[in-house]
Amino acid sequence: MVRRLRCHDDGTMNACADDMSEESASATDPRWGNGTDPQGTVPRTRGDSWLRRWGRASVYLLGSFPVSLVSFIVVVTLLSAGVGLLPVFLLGVFLLWGAIYYGRGVSWIERSQVAWLRGRPPRRPIPPRPGQGLIDRFKADAGHGQSWMNIAWILVDFVVSTVVFWVVFAWWCVVLAGIAGPITLMIRSGSDNPLNYGSLADLLSWSQTGIPFVSDHPYLTEAFGYMLLALVFLVTLPWLTLGLARIRSELSSAMLCLPESARHRVAALQGSRAAARRAEGDALRRLERDIHDGPQQRLVRLGMDISRAQRFVSTDPEKADRILREAGAQNQETLQELRQLSRGIAPALLVDRGLRAAVSESVVRSGVPVALRWDADENLPSHVEMPAYFLISEALVNVNKHSGASEALVAVHREADRLVVEVRDDGVGGASVAKGHGLAGLEDRLRGVDGELNVESPAGEGTLIRGVIPCE
Repeated sequence: MVRRLRCHDDGTMNACADDMSEESASATDPRWGNGTDPQGTVPRTRGDSWLRRWGRASVYLLGSFPVSLVSFIVVVTLLSAGVGLLPVFLLGVFLLWGAIYYGRGVSWIERSQVAWLRGRPPRRPIPPRPGQGLIDRFKADAGHGQSWMNIAWILVDFVVSTVVFWVVFAWWCVVLAGIAGPITLMIRSGSDNPLNYGSLADLLSWSQTGIPFVSDHPYLTEAFGYMLLALVFLVTLPWLTLGLARIRSELSSAMLCLPESARHRVAALQGSRAAARRAEGDALRRLERDIHDGPQQRLVRLGMDISRAQRFVSTDPEKADRILREAGAQNQETLQELRQLSRGIAPALLVDRGLRAAVSESVVRSGVPVALRWDADENLPSHVEMPAYFLISEALVNVNKHSGASEALVAVHREADRLVVEVRDDGVGGASVAKGHGLAGLEDRLRGVDGELNVESPAGEGTLIRGVIPCE
């Protein structure tokens, strides 16, 4: 099965070695794949030529004017009629509701156009929560801030699109006039035209009559002036078009996309805080259970053994000595178990020497051969090291207990302001982040630090666990 939570940016992983040392070989093993992100944004490719971007920008600007004109008329009409008819309650409400839904449709068109212009998938806004009845639905739509931002965009865009359209249209007219003007000037009939070619066919007969000189025909000066002006406008037209398209698309993104992005961000932060509280609570309950079932029971038995030894000290010293030796062994086992439990809180090696040393120790202790590839800073913030260490530890536990893998790879590298941790194995796959599994706790732990977890584990094809942790 494959469960994809989120995946960002490209990465390439190499095959792991049979030994347990760190390696930096560059040969790529096809078993590990290339880490390509299938859900990432579409980058600008070489095929996305400058001419194609100019064409898209021209269509975007010239096509937006009729849409904005019609939208402005419709929205102003609906708003005016709706406000005026509010005393006739239902009719006014339905007209305002129609304006809201019309604005939502126009904003969807604009988002799609901006996405097409930039070569990226369109953003999908968070819709308002629908109510049970018509009144509740209208309240939900009317109380949704993006609904009125959509209408505000239509009103603002009418002015912007009108100005942009006529500027681009005027630029095109100058270019076309600069081409057609000299030809029209030369074939214009009349006594005031010394050229007086009379027709386009006469003009094309220069090959027989000879090309006229500017000094002989002043009309050519005006014709060349038209052509020079057209050339200047033609050279600046692409830059003007791309610049105006950029300005308009940024304005529409600010009004139609950024509020939704802020909502997504707030929702993500709320979810991460809840996940952090949930992960902390689960960890405390698990620690309490482990202490109760392990060291606490051993300490109770240790106390009972010491009491028994005290009773036999005077009557049977040999038996008392045997009981005390067993109690000493029990004490060593209790200390060892407490050390194991303390690793789940803050491993001493992680605190003292950092993430790389702690991960190296985990790799060495693994029963399955594991290769470690490190391409990150030696000193990382503690809020980054802790979740990264637990991700690797839990993943290696799964590799040893459940995967049936013959080898595994742990890779840690830095991507801009994020730490990326990947654990791959060639086992049976089928790993799950369902509730109750160890990976579910990892997901909550990473979400608590605003991180992300991606698990790919198709049956029979191994497992990839990828965590992304912000470093800032």
